[in-house]
Amino acid sequence: MHIKQIKFSISLFLLAFVIFLFTLKGFTTTVLADEDTTVETVATYNYNKVPADTLATIKDIVANDNTISMKVKDGYLILTKFIPILQS
Repeated sequence: MHIKQIKFSISLFLLAFVIFLFTLKGFTTTVLADEDTTVETVATYNYNKVPADTLATIKDIVANDNTISMKVKDGYLILTKFIPILQS
């Protein structure tokens, strides 16, 4: 593996781990978005402190996963996950 691929893999793992921890520890906020979708804030970061390679990884994940969304608001990077509500 090339060094760049290893760094990318490590960044991706760390991002997944942080998202898992925020979800596990209850740092999430859930709001109703539609009748059939819930939006959950997974993580909030100070945008200026996010390393460029990590930001690139996050953007890649957002581009390839239509359930994850990213926005920058008031200097914070906010990651949200869209969760479909299962109808019974």
